[in-house]
Amino acid sequence: MKKIYRAIYVWIAFGVVVGLCPAPIPDPRPTPPPVPEQTQEQLAAQQRFNGVQGEVGKVQIVESSAKVDGTAPSSEAARDLRTSDNQLADPNAKENLKVAEEALKGAKGSPVKSFLVGLTVLLVAVAGVVGFRMWADKNIPVPVTPKTKTRW
Repeated sequence: MKKIYRAIYVWIAFGVVVGLCPAPIPDPRPTPPPVPEQTQEQLAAQQRFNGVQGEVGKVQIVESSAKVDGTAPSSEAARDLRTSDNQLADPNAKENLKVAEEALKGAKGSPVKSFLVGLTVLLVAVAGVVGFRMWADKNIPVPVTPKTKTRW
């Protein structure tokens, strides 16, 4: 039993050492050259055209502060769009949507079930390894090695 614990501790230590080892990844991006300092005149020359374009067309400005109460043309247009979409839609679309949503709900496994399945598989695997080790300790003879003198 002590051998099993020793092996487990060795694997845990190995995992910790490997997990903490640095893995340098070279940066493939080239390093940009340093930008020299510029005078105010040089900056002004660079910023003379800053990409801003003036006004192209005339924009109508609405200066009324009336609240939108649902009778504005935009709400009427939105209502018309909804009714036209409903008329043009497939008559079986709502049923197909319900069937698809039910299929998606049934396809998703609950996280508790998937966790329990994973835990069960892990426990069975650990039990299999421990059981094989116990069987091997009983049935496989230990090799006899002659003791030799260490010559340093």
